[in-house]
Amino acid sequence: MNQTTLSNLPVQLRHVRHADLQEDTEAYPDVMEPARRRSISHVLGQHPKAALRGTHKFHLDYLVSGAATEPPLHSHDYSEIFMVLQGGYRFFWGNHAEHYVDLGPLDMFSVPPKVMRKFHSNREQPGMLLAIFDTTLRDPDDGIVISQALIDEEGGAEKYAKYGSGWGDSVDEDGIQSYIARISDLASKAPDEGGIVPLIATDQADAGISTPHHVTAQFVFVNGSLDVEPTAATEVFVPVRGGSCQLTVDGETFDLQSFDALSVDGGGTRSLLAPNNEQVVLLRIIDTRSELAK
Repeated sequence: MNQTTLSNLPVQLRHVRHADLQEDTEAYPDVMEPARRRSISHVLGQHPKAALRGTHKFHLDYLVSGAATEPPLHSHDYSEIFMVLQGGYRFFWGNHAEHYVDLGPLDMFSVPPKVMRKFHSNREQPGMLLAIFDTTLRDPDDGIVISQALIDEEGGAEKYAKYGSGWGDSVDEDGIQSYIARISDLASKAPDEGGIVPLIATDQADAGISTPHHVTAQFVFVNGSLDVEPTAATEVFVPVRGGSCQLTVDGETFDLQSFDALSVDGGGTRSLLAPNNEQVVLLRIIDTRSELAK
């Protein structure tokens, strides 16, 4: 897919089609190794290879991997937010990957800054993740810290020479619960006629995850049709369950397929229509930093 720069673009050029995304085979030094094989596509952000580049203050990637492959144990100095899109995943955290949690479709795990993490599909078939890097770094690859245990292995220091090394912060299994949101706990909060359920919202008690973040995220449940109140910030809509839907922005209608992404400026109007009055669930990411910049 050709890259598009966001600045001053009309909304019709801000539609990233999942089917057109290209894999970045150079995303990380080990991404093509059999034991660490994962397919990564950059959807939007300031990454040089993002399909939609520009003023977003976060990055959005898709990742596909299998049960026998996982990234190295590592940390970031910002929140790395995962949502399972297909299959299931086991997420490990801790300096020796001593803790883990199993998550299924539409469950979310926001791994805290400076905590070591890795993951793999826990199903026989490959799984798919959506990843939000809550950072303004041009490339979220910058600033990665690799576990000292991997650096100490033979060849580790050379393989991961571009990264820092060391140990991460400790969070026990009770402490990590506030960084995990399960769809089974949130779906029941959706009104019968459809509506918005807070997923990530700093200090908002009814949100699935209320710990400090620079982005806000919501589930949008559409049962037939739904008008959505706009914010003053840039917003991104991604259908994550139920297939296709129509999103109308300021009178212009877009057909969104599963895992497409549409970036919309703040203000204006938004309305959603699910085919045949079936339920469609979208992820709505609100770029809070863009609102503050204005």
